[in-house]
Amino acid sequence: MAPEYEGMMLKKGQINTALKRRFFRLRNGILYYYKDQKTGNAATADICHIGSLECKEMKLETELAPLKYKGETLFGFTVLARSVDSKSAKWRILECFCESEAERAKWMQRITEAIAAEARAVAAAAAAAAAAGLNASTHANVSKGRKQSVILEARGQPASNIYSQYADPVNPETWHHYELHAASLVISCGQDTTRSDCALARDLAHHHVPFICVCDSDIEAKVLYEAGVTYVVQQEALAAKVLGSFFLDEDPADTLFFEGKALEHIADIEDELCEDESNRSRRLIAPFL
Repeated sequence: MAPEYEGMMLKKGQINTALKRRFFRLRNGILYYYKDQKTGNAATADICHIGSLECKEMKLETELAPLKYKGETLFGFTVLARSVDSKSAKWRILECFCESEAERAKWMQRITEAIAAEARAVAAAAAAAAAAGLNASTHANVSKGRKQSVILEARGQPASNIYSQYADPVNPETWHHYELHAASLVISCGQDTTRSDCALARDLAHHHVPFICVCDSDIEAKVLYEAGVTYVVQQEALAAKVLGSFFLDEDPADTLFFEGKALEHIADIEDELCEDESNRSRRLIAPFL
């Protein structure tokens, strides 16, 4: 069967948020993406894709604001979907960017059509199951057209007890909905969220909840501490401390000391760039959460 739609788009990673150009193919209710078009058109395309997302239960989100990238203006959109390849069938957000508004509109139209087709198939299966006297709810979960604000990732993943809930992290309603005031610890890893982190810190301080967040500069760190943040991960300061520890550990007789550290760093980078979410950083922090 011919693909329903295909083409190149830029995809934003979930762990490493850099944009990467990927070849996408929408076919038979599945959105596949590949490293490049050559891989996507190869005979082994069915097993060599980087990722694949189900159109069944997929949510097509609103358009993103235009993005300037390497001298180009990109036009993006997001989808919320389940991964076909993951055993846990977990939810994830996919951010895609096209080089023109027309191309974005075409992708969104084709995805919308695929979602509708899958919904019709699910409804037909549910009707058939009901007609056979079965419990249709065990066969289908038909969307009622209401946007679901909270999506739970399946638990019990190997080497991790971290699961996702999707909502606006800078919205105070989100904080109260998830009862952050009753948490044992709150960690914010957002970028450019100093203002909302300060507001959240003041809110959590009334309930004596420890709050950790990240920032890029000493000025931001000072502002965050004054707002009541328990600990600020100031990236420049931590980098300086790590480098200082290297100097203390360095053996002058070991001429390959920093080369060894570089190899360790490269291994960590490769792990972080991997699009599998169960990477080393996640595995390290999971036992403490």
